[in-house]
This record gives sequence, structure tokens and C-alpha cells, in this order.
Amino acid sequence: MKLRKVFYIITAVFVVWLAVTAYFHYQHLITIKSCDVYEKLDFGDQTLYITEIRWDSYMRDVSNYPEGEGPWYWNWYNDSKLSPNLSLAIYRFCDFYSRPYIKAEDTGMLTVKGIRIGDFSQQADVNEFNRYLIFIHDCNKTVYEGNVKGAISEIGKSNLLHFYRQVYEVPQDIGAVGLTIYDTTTKITRTIGIYPKWDTHRYSFFEKKPYYHMFEPETTVNKFAEQIKQNDLKAAQQYILEEKIETFPWKRVQHTLWKTAPPHMYAYYETTYADYDNVYSCQVEYTAGSGEEAKVVARQALYLVMKDSNWKIIDASELSK
Repeated sequence: MKLRKVFYIITAVFVVWLAVTAYFHYQHLITIKSCDVYEKLDFGDQTLYITEIRWDSYMRDVSNYPEGEGPWYWNWYNDSKLSPNLSLAIYRFCDFYSRPYIKAEDTGMLTVKGIRIGDFSQQADVNEFNRYLIFIHDCNKTVYEGNVKGAISEIGKSNLLHFYRQVYEVPQDIGAVGLTIYDTTTKITRTIGIYPKWDTHRYSFFEKKPYYHMFEPETTVNKFAEQIKQNDLKAAQQYILEEKIETFPWKRVQHTLWKTAPPHMYAYYETTYADYDNVYSCQVEYTAGSGEEAKVVARQALYLVMKDSNWKIIDASELSK
């Protein structure tokens, strides 16, 4: 009789644990739909390119902790005196049994991402970042509210600025995305309609969504450089445009500066280069020293184009002082 009671108790505890685990597993299930686009909009002294539209089924829930901080176990993990393996196990346990997202049944967050090409030689201030008013609407002319945010690749050197516009409570089945962009400087208004062909991906606690980089050619160059440092040219070829692999100047990039002089990179829009349109360069500055004492000992440019939603390198310049 006692054994049966113990069995029932263990079974009940197991069922409750299973139900709780299933609930928290669901909290980590998210859907991301994305569509790469390349819409060009001219505004006189500047040009805007819309590069991606993305719909997320979630927003990260930051209501339970101060702005700029994460859950308590983030800080605990960083300060833990336990062994790394045990600390990581406890961290993952706490992370799993949490509710990191705010999710609605049929609506989510829509993000429009792009780049601005222009003269950013002077310190970019708040007015420059807020120069454009971007309104997002659907087929029913419902206008969604949200903020425009951005980041410049390198003030004083780069001629491109990344931006994105996020709006909320957007239906998952939105058929068309309309953009109305007003330039407060030139008073020009542009309107376009985009019919996204979505790539849909679903992620969970055990299959994390990939880290997002904002249309940055520097990311591809960094990955390319890692293969060069390991002298793995075969792996490095995946970052070269296929038609340029045979003629690519490999000797120009096979040098020790990748290891001995930590590179600093920034992006630049080149317009055309070597019979290619819409070419971007990654300007690499190899440095010696650190902080304010760091000095540029050599420079190099790698040129890239977008191919099937991926950056591909087409050329590399000689090293220069």
C-alpha cells in the first residue's frame, strides 16, 4: 500500500514537472519571417536602400529588470566562482525555466532595415539620424507606429549609415508592406510597395536564432580573415564570388598582419568597381599598439557585392601605408 502511494506521488510529481517543462519550452518557441530586398530611393544628396523586411513573432520581455540589464542570472553567471561547467549548467537551467519573450497569437513585430548613402564626414548628431520620417502601412492603409534607429559604420570615414524601423502588432499574414518616406531636409516624399516572399524559420531553446548583423560587409571579411590566418584557402573560397575564385589575388591577403596588427574595419559604398554595380568596400586598417597610442601601420581594401543575399568578395587591393 505504501509502495503504491509512493508510486502515485512520484508519478504526480513527474507529470507536474513534465507539464511545467512543456510550458516553458513553449515560451522559447519563436517564428521569424524574413525577406531580402534591394529597393533604391533617391533623395538628392543621399540615397536610401531598403535591404530587408523581417517579421518576428515575439519581443524580448524587459519589464522585470532595469533598462540595459538582463535577468539576475546573467550577472550571477558573469560573477560566479563555481567551475565553468557547473556555472553554465545552472545558467542554462535558469534560462530555460524563464519567460524571455512577449508573444501574441497572430501579430508580431515588423522591422524594415536599410542603409543610407551620403556624406557623413562630420559628427553625426541627433538631427542627422532623424532626418527621415518612415511610415509603414499595409493594404488596408493601416499605419503602424514605431521609432527609427541607426548606427554609422565610422564617423568621418564611412559614407553609409545603417538604419531600421520597428513597428508592433503587425498581422502575421500581412500581404504587402507599404513604405512612405519623407525627407525633412529636401521635403521629398517617396512611396513604395513591397510584396514579401518570406523565408520562414522557427527556433527554440535548443535551436537558437542566429545572431543578426546589420548588412555589414565587415562580418564577411572577418570570417574570411579567420580562414586566411589558419592558411585554409579552400574554406576561404566560400566568401569569394564564384566567378572570381580563379583570378582572385590571393597573395595580397596572405600576410601576417591579420595576426600581428589587429585590423580595424569600416564599410564604404563604392557605387561601381571593376564592371560591377552596387559595390561596397571594407576598408581595413592594420594597427600597432592599443587605445589612443594605436597607430595604423598598413591599409587595405576588400571589395564586395551582394549575391543571393550573401556578401561575396570580388577583389583585394595591395597593402599601402
